[in-house]
Amino acid sequence: METKKRAGTYIRVSSREQATEDKASLEVQQRDCDTYCRRKGYDIVCSPYVDVQSGTDSRKERAAFEQMLEDARKGAFDIIVAWRPDRLFRSLWPAARLKQVMDTTGVDVETVTQPMDKSTLGLWAWVAEREIQNIRERTMMGRESLARAGKFVTGNPPYGYKYDPSIKQLRHDETEHLQVVGIFNWVAQGKSIGSLVTDFNLLGILTRRGKPWTRQQIAKILKNPIYTGRAYWGKRERRNGLVVAKKSVEERILIPVTPVVTEEIFERVQRQLNKNRRISPRNTKAVHILQHLLWCRGCSTSFGARSRNSRYGKPLITPKRYYGCRGMKQSPGAYHCRRPAELNATTLENVVWNEVTQAFAEPQTLLKILRDRNATADEKAGLIRTKLDKAAEQLEKKNLELQQVLTYARQNLLSTEELKPQLAQVREQKQHWEEEVQNLKQKLGSLQADAGNLADAEKLCLSIRERLVDVTPQQKKEFLRLVVERIWVDKSNNLEIEVVIPKLEKQPNDVICETPFSLQGEGEFLWGQMSF
Repeated sequence: METKKRAGTYIRVSSREQATEDKASLEVQQRDCDTYCRRKGYDIVCSPYVDVQSGTDSRKERAAFEQMLEDARKGAFDIIVAWRPDRLFRSLWPAARLKQVMDTTGVDVETVTQPMDKSTLGLWAWVAEREIQNIRERTMMGRESLARAGKFVTGNPPYGYKYDPSIKQLRHDETEHLQVVGIFNWVAQGKSIGSLVTDFNLLGILTRRGKPWTRQQIAKILKNPIYTGRAYWGKRERRNGLVVAKKSVEERILIPVTPVVTEEIFERVQRQLNKNRRISPRNTKAVHILQHLLWCRGCSTSFGARSRNSRYGKPLITPKRYYGCRGMKQSPGAYHCRRPAELNATTLENVVWNEVTQAFAEPQTLLKILRDRNATADEKAGLIRTKLDKAAEQLEKKNLELQQVLTYARQNLLSTEELKPQLAQVREQKQHWEEEVQNLKQKLGSLQADAGNLADAEKLCLSIRERLVDVTPQQKKEFLRLVVERIWVDKSNNLEIEVVIPKLEKQPNDVICETPFSLQGEGEFLWGQMSF
């Protein structure tokens, strides 16, 4: 008497919704597999292996599929029965693993609706993978056409919006919209993200999912340009379903939406976030009065500040503080700005503080530089305006070149290999001229000081002369941020200090000098080198 073959059945659907569909539900697959086994005379010796998971992603293991392969290695059955080949695999990787088990154990595979055996398994895997790629391409083409028509197709709507399926666009959520406006106005007025999160959570204002707010969620809202009316589709370049690169803003498809805040508020918030990041007390554990002011003359990067609280595992009574060149730290071997790479913070701070306070105590040098600067300001401003016009003209040319390259790419006149180097070159040149225009504008603004600044400078120096004694390190730091633009350190540790004479304004509270002044100065001054 011939022994019946032992069979194990495998069924799979991609999602919970498909599990209840009539055309290929789990119940339909199981019924057809049982009928097939009875007709063939197979004995089903185990419960069906069931997966509710997509078969397109070969990087994620399917639990039931893996268990089936393991049982096949143990000899639990002689044959695997599935409804169709694509239920077992949709890419070459799971097909290869299945074939390896078949070769080592002798287990065979049969399918109900389409014939398949060991010899055609590789062909079926290739056909399934091509089908998935075609489906993915058609889906992306459909989404792209909707995006070009101004429809929202980029996933879940951000906080403050809700999706209207009748027009396939976003519109304001009445409650969340007011909260987003408040978030932007709060930060635009100089508040921090941390204080905003604290107030929201204390007031019981929860996120869309009913959970407390975090810093990351607020930061994501503040940095999203969709709130100015600009949503984008196609932010990433994909190949075979995998993200390989991010696209530039010019390459993305713009989807207009109803704005929540103006461009002016959004840009002001971005500047405030950068400022908060720069001056955050979390940057260092100890007070470094020259933090964000020191720059390396060798590599044109800023100095970082750090403190050391222990040595050889033992705590130090007084923390050791240092300033180090970021260029040498981030790109070791590329820059050789100085040896050692770090400078003693206490020594450097004493030198700078003494020089700055001496300059304001005896301001003849500063006033002389200011007079000479005012005398030659018109001539220098004319030269800078000429350079600025030329730089703006070059920037406009690069913008046109960039648009032309992108147009050629959309018309398929450039291949991917030709497009990438051309885009990289044009963008690099465009960035260079943008920075040049910005630098020239800053220089022109610093030269547009009138003779009244001289009187302001004298008044300022007289007002703070008696107040720069017995101040705390934090007060020193705040004062230097007001009157020092940058401090350049060269290879020999010589210092060049750029001083700003601030603009006199109304009296604020808690300042270290009787005559107050704003953070924005009217001019820069450079005096002689000093070494330490």
